[in-house]
Amino acid sequence: LTLNADIQNNNLVLKTDINVHNQGRIVSDIHLNDLAKNRQLGGSLAIERLSLSIANQLLTQGESVNGEVVSKLRFGGNLEKPLLNGDFNIRNIRTKLKSMPVNITDGDIVLRFNDNRSTLQGKIETVDSHLNLTGRANWANIEHWTTELNAQAN
Repeated sequence: LTLNADIQNNNLVLKTDINVHNQGRIVSDIHLNDLAKNRQLGGSLAIERLSLSIANQLLTQGESVNGEVVSKLRFGGNLEKPLLNGDFNIRNIRTKLKSMPVNITDGDIVLRFNDNRSTLQGKIETVDSHLNLTGRANWANIEHWTTELNAQAN
């Protein structure tokens, strides 16, 4: 784990490098410039094959979560009008949880970010069904976000 935060000349730089032993890596390099006035965002966040199975140690016996997160995101704009570009993917999702009515046998979810909007596409499979997910969000006006999620099962 490496974490560096630095505030100098009215600018904030936050850098992280989290390497989870054989479970993935999270690397960030985030900038917030002109803290007193414009608060400009910049930088990136990368998630490299972060295994969801790290959560299994928090679950009860017989429960499990598997899959991986892969993401590359870039930040821009400012705190009043943030911009986000890149992808956030959850792949090969499999769950067995007492709190869920069904077990997920396979699933994938992809979020794609383009400035101040995003799209979602996904599929969730169980032994008995297949669920397709689509959606979108828009935060061009940070005071009035819009979101839409559609789910269709067979």
